[in-house]
Amino acid sequence: MEWSIVLGIMFVSLLLLMLTGLPIAFSLGLLGIIGILIFWPQGLPAIGLIAMETGMNFVLIAVPLFIFMGEVILFSGFSANFYDTVQKWFRAIPG
Repeated sequence: MEWSIVLGIMFVSLLLLMLTGLPIAFSLGLLGIIGILIFWPQGLPAIGLIAMETGMNFVLIAVPLFIFMGEVILFSGFSANFYDTVQKWFRAIPG
């Protein structure tokens, strides 16, 4: 099958899935799995390996944890107390 025909079919399928109200991430994932099953049937075990390797990426683990840590510090009130204390300690220091 010609690559341009496959591209057109996948693009139209993506548009149809998104028009049904399915989120973009799920539409892309579903089309990716269907594409692997159709064009590379022996690659089905690769789906699990790809998901595991992506999930073990340092950035995908560290960034959400830093955001979570910032939210915990913000809503616990520690950040306001910390900035008040630092302001009182270093008020007299110019610059």
